[in-house]
Parts: sequence; structure tokens; C-alpha cells
Amino acid sequence: MKDVPQTIAYFVSSHGFGHATRSVAIINEIHEGNKGVKFIIVSNLPDLFWKNNLRPSVDFKNYQTQTDIGLVQTDSFHFDLEKTVSLLEKYLKELTNGLKNLFDFLLKSEACHVICDISPIGIQVAKLLNVKCTLVENFTWDWIYEPLITKNEKLYAISQKLKNIYDSADLRIQVRPFCEFHPNGIQIEPIYRPFNKPPRVIKKQLGLDEGQDFVLVSTGGIAYQYKFLDSLKNSKQNFVICGDFPKMKTIRNVVLLPMYSSFHFPDLVRASNQVVGKVGYGTMIECWAANRKLHGVFRDDFRESAILKKFIMAEGFGKEITLDQFNSGDWIIDLDLTGLLVSKFKTNGNELAAREIMEQISPGFEPPTNN
Repeated sequence: MKDVPQTIAYFVSSHGFGHATRSVAIINEIHEGNKGVKFIIVSNLPDLFWKNNLRPSVDFKNYQTQTDIGLVQTDSFHFDLEKTVSLLEKYLKELTNGLKNLFDFLLKSEACHVICDISPIGIQVAKLLNVKCTLVENFTWDWIYEPLITKNEKLYAISQKLKNIYDSADLRIQVRPFCEFHPNGIQIEPIYRPFNKPPRVIKKQLGLDEGQDFVLVSTGGIAYQYKFLDSLKNSKQNFVICGDFPKMKTIRNVVLLPMYSSFHFPDLVRASNQVVGKVGYGTMIECWAANRKLHGVFRDDFRESAILKKFIMAEGFGKEITLDQFNSGDWIIDLDLTGLLVSKFKTNGNELAAREIMEQISPGFEPPTNN
């Protein structure tokens, strides 16, 4: 197939890393099938994240701006509802207000298609550009806000407006496990970043021997002040902690890793014995793909959590721990380090997503098969 000299604008929510990791997998897959496609990534994640995750040959620019409000987090596990509503009201008065420079940039770049991982701004910008738009989601913000209407009635009008925007997308791709079936959507398998380096290489880079196991701890893309670090030093187990650390540092049996380290997170997951931390889409699916146990903290006040918990239990690769257990470090003594999961091949939905998106741009697009 001929290269298509096209530019795709990709709007990505930065509420955690799950939306961005999913986007990375789709961008890399589109790139494999057509090296001529360029990308303008609209997000407020740093350049380093995209450089570390996209293939070196991907032609992209990162246009930094906030693409949605989501929920205003006070930390990895809590949010401020009143502040969220206040910002949403301001945000929805004129979704594209203040985005003239972005619109002009996309117009000059001749963007031919817009992809949004739950960003409503992207859908509105696509209309202004008069190009088609693809929505990639396992939930949308209107669905998240619905149960919170009882706590703040202003969310009713906000949810309705967002729902109308989401429903106007030309193509809707729902990624399992999705939260609410949409009759006009295309439902596909989970999307995850493929693995790059074998576990022995990752362990060596961490300063561990090939035969040494470690437990990976992460709270996703939102920084968290871990309260159990001192407890880990008394354990015979090795731990790798991802968080808001200035540089990689080893303290006895604990390796501290910066959130934007050069390590490919799926490789860390696969090299680990098991994973402990906050359950978000990205971490959960990469544990599923790597056949690793996940000891997860679920958020009772975040509607998606119930869907993720159901998926984990049905697939049999994890269990729940409470936030109190996580903070105290009580989970350490309950780790079952002997019962590894049976390795199973997992289908990646990124190939089908890339095919459906490129069919909107260039009918007949066929990405390479992963043999």
C-alpha cells in the first residue's frame, strides 16, 4: 500500500496514564502500516512520555494543552467534587475558547482526521476543521458524572451536554472492558502497549540478578506519597516503586523509579513477580497481558472501578486490597509469591482499532499482521 501523506490530530485525556498508553499502542500500530502518517498529539503530558513510548520513527509533535477536566484529583485516590463542577461549568461555556492557536496549527498542518481518547474538545475541534472524528473509550465523562448528580445537581446539565458531544463522533471504538455498551460503537479487545525487552534485561538494568523476583508498586499517572516505604526495607522481598522521585535510587531491597523513567512500564510488569497499587485501565490491562497478578486498590467513588474489578475477578488475575491496607503496608505479608499465573496469549485490540481508523481516512488500509 502507498504511504498516505496525512496528519492525524490525537487528543488524549491525561486523567492517569491509561488513556495515553492506549493511544500509544494505536499510534504505533497505525505507523507500522503507514510510515507516511504524521501525528499531532494534543495533551498535557510531557514530551518525555511520548518519546519514551512511541517508536523512534514516528513523526509527531506534542501540542500541550488541557483536553478535559475529568475529576480534579487531590491525590491518586481522592477528588474534589466542588472544584470539578466549578471548572466544568467554565470549561463547557465555550469548549473551543482559547484554542485559536491550536485550531490554526491543525489547519496549517492539514489535519485530515481527529482521534479522541475521551476528550470532548477534540470532537468539537474536528467539527470546526470539517474532518471526521474517532472516539476511543472504555468510559466517557458523562457516564462517570451520572451517579454524582445526587451530590451536585449541576452535573445533570453537564452530563447531558457531554453525552451529546460524544454521540456526535463519526466512529466510536469501545475497548473492553468498556463501561456502557453503545449501539453505534465497535467493540474490540483490550488495548495495551506491546512488550519490548525480556525480563532478564530489565532486571539487570534494575540492578537485580536474573533469578531475583521483585514486586512492582504503582499508582498510575498521578503522584502519591507512599506511607509504607520503611516497612518494605524489613522484607526479604525486592520492590520496585514507581512514583514522584527525582531519579532512580536503590535503598537496600527497594528501587525507586521516577514516574517518567526510561523503563517501558509493560516490561517492568512482565519482569515482576506481581503488581501492587491503584487499579486503572492501563496498569490493569498490562498486568492482564503479561499474565501477572494484580493486588489492587479500587476507588468506591469512581464509577469505572466496579467494571475493572469485575473484569479482574472474571479473568482471575488479581484481588482487592483496601486503601488502608495499601497505606499501612499490611499487604506485604499477604503476598503469594509462589502462585504465578499460567501464561496465556492475549489478543491486542490495537490492530483492529488502527484498521477501523485508517478506513475512515484511506479505504483499503491494512496494517501488518503480528506473526
